[in-house]
Amino acid sequence: MLEKRVMSYESKVAEVSFATVDQLADLAKKLIDEKTPEDTTVLVENNKKKPTRKEGAFIIGEVENTTPYAPYVEYWVQGKTYNYHKPKGQVFHTGVGAGMYARTEVELLEKGENIIIEAFDTLIDELNQWTS
Repeated sequence: MLEKRVMSYESKVAEVSFATVDQLADLAKKLIDEKTPEDTTVLVENNKKKPTRKEGAFIIGEVENTTPYAPYVEYWVQGKTYNYHKPKGQVFHTGVGAGMYARTEVELLEKGENIIIEAFDTLIDELNQWTS
């Protein structure tokens, strides 16, 4: 006879939290890709989402770019305004650095809020069903 496996409140919250961070990291990668100039396609291709992981009490979702010149495109160390292109040849951002990651942070906070609210509203509904 198969026993019905019961998930604890804590494990359900942990599962939803992990999945939510993973979903936020996916969104971050999408937003970063949208803001990454295509002057060279290498930069866009090297935006990578790392596997979501748990470190102690923290759940970490990360997007990185290991292209050696990525920090220069992000911050533009010479302090001059530059035109960034996407697609190649069409200016989509002008500034001192493309700010792919910095500009994504603000947008992620706005768009990510809905992901978090939806995930935890669903969690609360599920937990309420357990007590019914």
